[in-house]
Amino acid sequence: MQFGDGLVCCNKYRARAGLCCDLDAQLECASIESARLAAHAPDRLHHFLTTLLPVFPPDVLLVQARQGGYINTFISSAACFCAAFRTKDERRAFFNYLAGYLSAEQTERFKTLHTAEWERLRGKV
Repeated sequence: MQFGDGLVCCNKYRARAGLCCDLDAQLECASIESARLAAHAPDRLHHFLTTLLPVFPPDVLLVQARQGGYINTFISSAACFCAAFRTKDERRAFFNYLAGYLSAEQTERFKTLHTAEWERLRGKV
């Protein structure tokens, strides 16, 4: 299952056959796969969520993560994704987009993970 800008279906075999899904159907597939990974392969969930963040609205993914019980993994993925943005304005905009959905504790966790990833990516550690 793959997601990305311009994909007509998350299932590469359906896409090759010329079959397509709308964005809502792809989001449903992403939600089902996230729940499956959370239950059966939690070590792969972080990476999978990171592939979803550039494609789907992060607040929608956050709500799904909260409902699915994997909010901590989502926060970790979102912090790493955010740290990869080149400019401070992009990072602030992304954080501000999610901030209203996070508790104070979750916000602190996001900031801690974000700072660690930002420093790692820029060789400051």
